[in-house]
Amino acid sequence: MNEIQTLIEANQLDEALRLINDNRNQVADMEAKIQLHRQAAMVYSKKQNWGGLINECNEILEVIPHDKQALVDMEMAKSILGFFHPDQFNP
Repeated sequence: MNEIQTLIEANQLDEALRLINDNRNQVADMEAKIQLHRQAAMVYSKKQNWGGLINECNEILEVIPHDKQALVDMEMAKSILGFFHPDQFNP
């Protein structure tokens, strides 16, 4: 998992996501699974993939219902997706 974190920090996001997905099927420990969801959430946030970020946050919140970081990330993604400015439609 340190390799995944190194890839995220180096902005090699596609490779990090590939490793995360490869490891999901091999990890049995719940804490390690949560860590993979957190790392995937970081990747999706950096890629501005708000749907992916929300999905990862939901996975975390199923196990840890009051996880502060997951709640903050989900609220941010929903806020971005819900942004509406009517003047942008009538220049």
